[in-house]
Formats: sequence, C-alpha cells, structure tokens
Amino acid sequence: MIEISPTPETDQLEIRLSGHITQAEYEAALLPAVEAALAKHDRLRMLVILDARSSGLDMGAAWADTKMGLSHWRGFDRVAVVTESGWIRVATRAMAALFPCPVQLLSGSEVAAARVWVTGE
Repeated sequence: MIEISPTPETDQLEIRLSGHITQAEYEAALLPAVEAALAKHDRLRMLVILDARSSGLDMGAAWADTKMGLSHWRGFDRVAVVTESGWIRVATRAMAALFPCPVQLLSGSEVAAARVWVTGE
C-alpha cells in the first residue's frame, strides 16, 4: 500500500510504503502525486518511509521508479529514506551515490529526525 501525505503549499511529500508495491499501484498512486507536486514546484523534498510490513517493490514498480527518477533527475532537492530492511538499505546506499541531491538513510525509529532533515531545518 502507498500512502502519500503532501504538505500543502510546500515542496514536500511524505510517502509511506507497506506490503509489496506493484507497478500498477506505483503508477496509480505515486507517479501522479510526484507529477502534480513537480507541476507546482521546481524541486521536491521527499521522505519515504518503508514500514516494517514493507517487502519492497516488484520489478515493474522498480522500473517505473527508475524511469520517474531519470525523467525528473534534477527535480529532487532532498530525499530521506526510513527503513529497517537490510536489502533496501544496501540498495539505497548504492543509489545515493548516483543521485544529484542529498540522500539520507535512517532507521525506523528516526522518522522525526528524517522529517527535520527533509525540511532543511
């Protein structure tokens, strides 16, 4: 499941993922939210929280995420990822080196700290 909490009138999106995310769910929920936010703001600050029930993305959703990231390469100002999943932490660390913006990786108990970091305060 994907839950999106936009912060009205700001450049921030908070995204909570749980369960196994499919390509259909990714394209129906997350892509439109990111596209709408980027239509209002040149760059976004995103907090992605993968809760304990999250098992990640299927291959189609992972490909959709890659395409979205590449098509909006300069559209992100900061990205924080909160997870306890070992493989997601490894993948995030590997991909963070390629991102054109700062990426912060935090544990599940650090959601409040992630929110502060994303806002830049």
